Amino acid sequence: MKRSIRVVALISAILILCQAFVGCSSLDEMEENHAFWFTPDKDVDSFGGKGIELDGNQYLRCNFGASPVFSMTRVIYVTNKNVPTLLSVTGYKAYISEDGYFIAMSDEEYGQRYFCRSDKYEEFAQKSEEITEKQQHQDFRLDGYCYIYEGDRRFYCKYYFLTEEEEALLDSISEVGESITFDPDTKADYSVMIYSNTDDKIFIEVTGDCIISVDGTYYVYYRKGSTYRVPGNLTDSFDEIMKKYVESNGK
Repeated sequence: MKRSIRVVALISAILILCQAFVGCSSLDEMEENHAFWFTPDKDVDSFGGKGIELDGNQYLRCNFGASPVFSMTRVIYVTNKNVPTLLSVTGYKAYISEDGYFIAMSDEEYGQRYFCRSDKYEEFAQKSEEITEKQQHQDFRLDGYCYIYEGDRRFYCKYYFLTEEEEALLDSISEVGESITFDPDTKADYSVMIYSNTDDKIFIEVTGDCIISVDGTYYVYYRKGSTYRVPGNLTDSFDEIMKKYVESNGK
């Protein structure tokens, strides 16, 4: 009798939980965002394993040396295949990139993990190796510049990619700007890290350079340790470069 009561109570709890989840999003949305663990070359589940299935695609665990450009478009939940859709949100929380090439997740047990769509895996692995080789050179940089800013509700973060003219302008400040000793205790309105990105906008790397704004004056800090004040006649150009960041932060 007690066992029957426990079973009924468990079923009731699950139904209440399911109703709560469905109330937050439709069943179709839950099904769309339900992904599954798999083990490559084996028809078995592998919880926390090497592969993820989503939208008819397979994503393979990757440890590329270069970091992917990752604008998060939607949250997904990864479970074993025998978990029903209504309970999918009990699985691992992950994010799929805007271009659909990568899935990212992070937890205390495994840390940050990336999974690359299988049809792009070999191509991106080769590209990552080429980037790693370039990093051995002192003046290493990729093809362009970008920075990360906070996106809207759909995008957790987004990237602003500088135009060729803006890239040239950023590089020129060491020649046209005034070299200064920047007080590290100075309170900046904002400081933005500059990344270097590949032409296809698949990978990025930290450059060590920063754009800093203090009371309407811009400064550029270069990774070699020098800081330059941006000439006043270039303020409008830097305002345009930093527009996305400023707007996203409500400044």
